[in-house]
Amino acid sequence: MRFAQHELIFKALVALDETAELSRIAPVQPTAGLRFILAWLYAQSRDENRSVYDEFWAAVQNEMEHAYSEEEARYLRTSQAQTALGGISRKAGIEMTVEVQTAMMLARMPKNERIKFMNTPSFQFSQKKRAGSFHRRQSVSKCI
Repeated sequence: MRFAQHELIFKALVALDETAELSRIAPVQPTAGLRFILAWLYAQSRDENRSVYDEFWAAVQNEMEHAYSEEEARYLRTSQAQTALGGISRKAGIEMTVEVQTAMMLARMPKNERIKFMNTPSFQFSQKKRAGSFHRRQSVSKCI
């Protein structure tokens, strides 16, 4: 089974979202995988400006030595990484809506936790409420 391009883009964004979340704990060590994901998403964007990719790369590794506390350093690192991730996703043609962020969160969950979460009354209510007022450009639900 082959993946469609938008499904691969979504999966790459999920990996970056996971990296941004890991940076909440401590600076992330650079890996070949992270380097590849950023390069691949940049290649998909057809945009010459790569600053947002560089910003993500720098943000997740930043020690934040100028921060007043470790808590502030974690907050600043994660905030900068999430901001850059939003720019990367826009360049990839996916707007970081609540639906996309929810799909990304679900994609990162183990399958048994995802099924349990999707069966909660609050999640089902939120999906019914949005269904009438939101039209997706691309179906991200197929990606998880």
